[in-house]
Amino acid sequence: NAASKMRLLALVLTSLFNLLRFAHGQEFMVTRHSDGDIFTLEGSCTETCTVLSSGTARSLSSNPSTLTLPPFNTSCSCQCNNSLPIFREDLQICVNDIYGELESSDYIFKQNK
Repeated sequence: NAASKMRLLALVLTSLFNLLRFAHGQEFMVTRHSDGDIFTLEGSCTETCTVLSSGTARSLSSNPSTLTLPPFNTSCSCQCNNSLPIFREDLQICVNDIYGELESSDYIFKQNK
């Protein structure tokens, strides 16, 4: 039983590593939107939005009619959740307040010096 759990854990970790390695090298196209930022990346949407953003975004089922996103050959559009409407490209997550996030990361950085 322990061996099967270890194999499953290894499979999950390998999948996450491959996804993060894929996402690390690509560019994001971000469109600021009042209902939550929309970011587009190359690849399939199967769990990509949720996994890449650590659960702060979801796959965009349909683009709003007022929004125009340049098409990619194979692309996935994700939208930040309403409670966390701003996408930070550097962290690849959606946040509530970009200034508060910057201040807290600056505080943590100063504490570690």
